[in-house]
Amino acid sequence: MKLAFQCHHNYSDGFVLDANFQLAQTMTVITGPSGSGKTTILMALAGLLADTARQQIRLDDLVLADSEAGIFVPPHRRAMGIAFQNQRLFPHLTAGQNLRYGLKRRDGQSAISPEKVEERLGIAGFESRRVGSLSGGQQQRVALGRAIVGARKLMLLDEPLAHVELELRANLAEFLVDFVRQSGIPAIVVTHDEDLAGRLGGGRLVIDRGYVGS
Repeated sequence: MKLAFQCHHNYSDGFVLDANFQLAQTMTVITGPSGSGKTTILMALAGLLADTARQQIRLDDLVLADSEAGIFVPPHRRAMGIAFQNQRLFPHLTAGQNLRYGLKRRDGQSAISPEKVEERLGIAGFESRRVGSLSGGQQQRVALGRAIVGARKLMLLDEPLAHVELELRANLAEFLVDFVRQSGIPAIVVTHDEDLAGRLGGGRLVIDRGYVGS
């Protein structure tokens, strides 16, 4: 993967994100204080920032956004697997249906079978339940599974294990590393958890007050 990212975005409260970096590794962890702009970077990559942001984002040979050239690829065409902290699951669907939702945009194709993801994430025991009946940790595992199943070019994961039961986190981190290595689909992971960051390995970006270091 070759990712070139530039984004300047002003928030109404005065906060400014001014980030410029390049990535080449398959696993990148973004760390930094709360409110420093980590999630904003993921939103820009996902195509979810307001059009007032000035952006130049290129993933391999594909220009995802270029404000000066008037280029903007909409979120549904970016082929990314995304899991934000609030999960954004569909309440009218079961856990298994939510996990498989990303396949609709991939013509039913995935780098890994949904059944294997359910097994590795421990979802197989409750895949037929509506997500409203699940605990926060269970919902987060479903959201992570949906991102993995639906990813084609890149995964964007925002605190993917923050609500997951402590005894499961090491195994799930191992699975995520295995999937990235075997599939070749890179991941950018935002986390405050130093233990998780260490387990994921790869490169690291540190962001503070809207500015990125390494």
